[in-house]
Amino acid sequence: MSKGSRVPLPKFVSTAQQRWQSGDMLECTVIHDELTDVRSYTFIDPTGACFKFKPGQHLSLALPLPGGDDFRAFTIASSPTRPHSIQITVKTTGAGGATAWMYKHLRPGVKLRAFGPTGHFSLQDYPTRKLMLISAGVGITPMMSMLRWLRDRRETVEIAFLHYVRNPAYLLFQDELAALNKELPNLHLYQIPSQVPSRERWQGMSGRVNQLQLSALLAPEQAVFCCGPTGFMQQVQSILAVQSISPNNYHQESFGAPASERVETALPATRVSRQSVAIHFENQQIEAKCGERLLDALRRNKVVIPTGCQTGLCGTCRLKKTDGNVQMRHQGGLSNIEERQGYILACCSILETDLSLLRV
Repeated sequence: MSKGSRVPLPKFVSTAQQRWQSGDMLECTVIHDELTDVRSYTFIDPTGACFKFKPGQHLSLALPLPGGDDFRAFTIASSPTRPHSIQITVKTTGAGGATAWMYKHLRPGVKLRAFGPTGHFSLQDYPTRKLMLISAGVGITPMMSMLRWLRDRRETVEIAFLHYVRNPAYLLFQDELAALNKELPNLHLYQIPSQVPSRERWQGMSGRVNQLQLSALLAPEQAVFCCGPTGFMQQVQSILAVQSISPNNYHQESFGAPASERVETALPATRVSRQSVAIHFENQQIEAKCGERLLDALRRNKVVIPTGCQTGLCGTCRLKKTDGNVQMRHQGGLSNIEERQGYILACCSILETDLSLLRV
């Protein structure tokens, strides 16, 4: 894509007068089994409102888990060019976790509160003529949103899309990807299983992500978007560093990180000048410790806010600061403009003074 349109674009105008707002309800309408342990869930606004988001952004759903309400962040797989519904694709993991609850209890007609959309992992913010998408497993979901968006916009950007899976049985969206491969004139699709059973015949690349594969497809000034397990993305990033890809051209998405990457939850002793602070939030006053992480203080007082990666990357736990100071070190979850406007991330904000907050 590039700034400006090269061809007349269809007008993606919603007939709905109302726009869905963060914090409102979503109603599940359709459930589709993609694989044995992967499902796509489609939601609408019960009042008929439409959705506005960027391809690659995510939502946080408030799930009524047995231990109490909790939030989980999911990338939106559908395209913003089709604003009357929103779709997420989820892999079920663990016997008693959030995704297992969804698999067992989420049915058409069930309503959940949601927050967002949010996140800076969006092709829309980085116009380019050459694009590489790299994903593994269900990390394909933001890539599907981007490809669907590009298809609907009739874009002619050069796209190399590499999708890695354990073996061919784990390939997702095969029929749709085959159709997109025909509809997008400059899409080059590579589905790459790490292993191929001896009884199967497989044409094309196979094996784990490696320098040979990526270097053969990289082009100068190519924008790269990567999504998948943390270890996978770290490997991709290290390969691209050898290839001298500019950090400004590399973008990755993640909702989790190793413990070693978690934000420090206390200030150095020299910074702590008082024992306690007061947090004013939603008509209540919360007592907290100076030097404590804001998210920990809220949770201890049973104040629930949406969370995602908890490392300052995804931007899900964004709040508006109207008074007070925090020390914040995030990893791209806020733009410079948002910081100047007073937005902070609870997961990586360390309390320094009394604080007044608004939910956004």
